[in-house]
Amino acid sequence: MKPNTKKTIYLCAAAFAFSVLSSLTSGIFIISAALMCACAGCFALTSMISPSKAYLAAIPASVLCAFALSGSVALSILSLTPFLAGIAIGSSARAREGRTGATIKCDVIVFLVVLAAAATEYYMANGTLAASAVVGSIGKLFDETEAQIAKLLDEYGIYNAYASVYDLSAYTKEEFLAMIAKEAVFTFKALSPATIITLLNVFSYASAACFSLASRISKTDLAVPDGKWRVLPSAVSSWIFVISVFAYFIVSMISSITTLSTTGDVIAFVLLNVVIILIPPMFICGIRGLIRRFRNPSQKRRAIVTLVIVAVLFVLNP
Repeated sequence: MKPNTKKTIYLCAAAFAFSVLSSLTSGIFIISAALMCACAGCFALTSMISPSKAYLAAIPASVLCAFALSGSVALSILSLTPFLAGIAIGSSARAREGRTGATIKCDVIVFLVVLAAAATEYYMANGTLAASAVVGSIGKLFDETEAQIAKLLDEYGIYNAYASVYDLSAYTKEEFLAMIAKEAVFTFKALSPATIITLLNVFSYASAACFSLASRISKTDLAVPDGKWRVLPSAVSSWIFVISVFAYFIVSMISSITTLSTTGDVIAFVLLNVVIILIPPMFICGIRGLIRRFRNPSQKRRAIVTLVIVAVLFVLNP
């Protein structure tokens, strides 16, 4: 692939504009994340076709300086996220790796950047990064969250709504609301690994998609490996997904009718984390497979039956 100075300048300008816009829309998470993905995609292509490293260094350096003027070290570190993600995607494309490999590499980079920003912010506020202090702060944050949820439930009259249907004489209103809030926070903590990994995957996949789009717009076709650069989960991950789904339902039913509810809940949440992490790539492959079958007259009837089954199952248990 021959370097193209004009394209590099345009892509650098686009990356800079998307980065600035993402900072201006930081209060609107979805728009800000979309702009960061667009920035990462443009910068990924820039890293491949740039004839000079000066182009690559100038944009993130200027964005870093702009955020540094705000006085927040953590925000300055976070401002580098799309550029480092772009370099990860660009390096994967240059090595002719698939989108799955690029997504995983981007996940690791983004996670480390966010972790560095959070650690910096915590150190600036508390003057320590001791594990005991961090764990204590996280525990305190969850306790405060429980109290806020209980207060919110009280304001919405949740206790009275449940009391009109169920017998809650064994609980006071405070005990019942505290129990509901505790369960909500426990569920959030139990599913936090899947939530974090899924958010990273969505960001990285969208950034790689923006890279493909930038390649088509700039007519840099050679940048994208194997043409369409699809996500193809392995057969092993597909079997893990199917087994985890069935195992989750079985364990949930067993734990609900036995005294081993605590152990069953732990196993169920582990399985549920696996399912949630694998849902996005399986969903993409499923939609792609249905579209391909709808286009094939000999498989169209099978695709319709599959779609009906999925729709019925989704209504029964989303």
